[in-house]
Formats: sequence, structure tokens, C-alpha cells
Amino acid sequence: EKEEEGEEVKTLKRKVQLPCLLNVAMCKLKTGEKKEAIAACEKALALDGKCVKAHYRKGAAYAEMCLYEEARASFERVLEIDGGNTEAQRELARLKKAEERSDRQQRKAFG
Repeated sequence: EKEEEGEEVKTLKRKVQLPCLLNVAMCKLKTGEKKEAIAACEKALALDGKCVKAHYRKGAAYAEMCLYEEARASFERVLEIDGGNTEAQRELARLKKAEERSDRQQRKAFG
């Protein structure tokens, strides 16, 4: 009986904490606190590793930090979970353009 109660408590905890952490991540993204947004997403993913919103917001934070590989990995994970996610597809296309722009700027700067 105690094991069942423990699972019920875990499930309830997950149901309550997950949306809160996702909201924290969104707020941190909107206020430019990208590292804090990533930390909130990591906590959310510890509760639910297949949480599309957490992967997406983590990718958005990485993209804003110009950490393209990490951002791509997050958006690709969204598509592994939800193959038809048009927002993640759009972000991956935007990411590719940003990378190309960055590469051009580096080549220009360093010859």
C-alpha cells in the first residue's frame, strides 16, 4: 500500500510541478534570463523526459545564446517526440539560416 501511495504522490507532484517549471522557463526566456530558463527546462525534463514544451523552450534559450548545436539537439528531440511539430521545424530552419549568417561573418572577419 505504501508503494502505491508513493506513486500517487509522485504523479501528483509531477502534475503540479511540471506546469510551474514550464511557466518559469517561459518567464525567464521573456526576461532574457536564458541560463535560468534552461535550468527550469532541465528540472521539467527530469520529471517528464518527453515534455515537448520543455525541449522546445530549452532549444529557444540555446538559440538565443547562439549555441546552435544544443538548440538543434533540443528541437530535433521535439520532432522525435512529435514529428508534426511545425514550430520546431520552423525553428530548425531559422537556426540553419542563423548558422549560415554566423559562418559568413566569421569567414569575413578571419579571412
